[in-house]
Amino acid sequence: MYNVYRVYEASYVFKFIQFLCVPWFMFAFLSEARGSETSLTYYVIEEQARPFQISSGEGGYSGIASDLVEAIFAQSDISLNYETLPFRRMLRKMEQTRDSHWIALGSPEWQGIQAERLSKFPIFTAHHVAVVAKNVNPSQTNISHLSELKSKHAILLFGFDYPGLAPFLKKQEMTRQFVKTYDSAFKLIQRHPQESVFIEMELRVEHNLKRFSFPEDQIYSLDMSSVIPDYDIHLAYSPGLENGLVEMLDAEILKLKGNGQLEAIIARYR
Repeated sequence: MYNVYRVYEASYVFKFIQFLCVPWFMFAFLSEARGSETSLTYYVIEEQARPFQISSGEGGYSGIASDLVEAIFAQSDISLNYETLPFRRMLRKMEQTRDSHWIALGSPEWQGIQAERLSKFPIFTAHHVAVVAKNVNPSQTNISHLSELKSKHAILLFGFDYPGLAPFLKKQEMTRQFVKTYDSAFKLIQRHPQESVFIEMELRVEHNLKRFSFPEDQIYSLDMSSVIPDYDIHLAYSPGLENGLVEMLDAEILKLKGNGQLEAIIARYR
């Protein structure tokens, strides 16, 4: 009877110790994951990602994603290293450093490393439009349907993916013309109003029209959601980023969405 009691007592003590140790183990794991990452690289796309990522060229950064990242790490001991690169070069660098520790923009609809490991919660929903010039001749009607874009030149940003667009361009017998800046796209529409159409994310179009003071009464937009369905944009994490830190980042994103701070950030750039 004595031995049974001692066995029972030992078993109870062991379970109690387990109960105490599990949460402390998890706490230690998360602390170690956070503490070991004293530095994190944040990749910024040069020029083309406005208003999600904006680089002043003098060490200043802003934009929807950049402001969100700043808010996430505002109370953290982790230091952020910003690295600004042209889009294609950035993708190569992300692949080369996949086992390192970085964050960037990503989406499940994009290709390669930008779609491989994403934040649990999206930060924005992308909607695409086709920007066309208004007819200056009153006797001519403006384009009102995507089918009327047949044989026009589709102006696209160099290096970017447009999910679902390729079959549409082929069906409409449209040729592609790539540009590296929004200013170049708007100028092409001005020079060739009857032949050109600029296909891009609506928020990027609106932001850059204001930025370049482009006369908005000369153009209008057609909804492209039947060709490029709306999709979510996330933060992309490097495959080598520790799970504990990823969980912390996801929790911060959820908090900033819940308290309205993310929506306030987005509103600044509309």
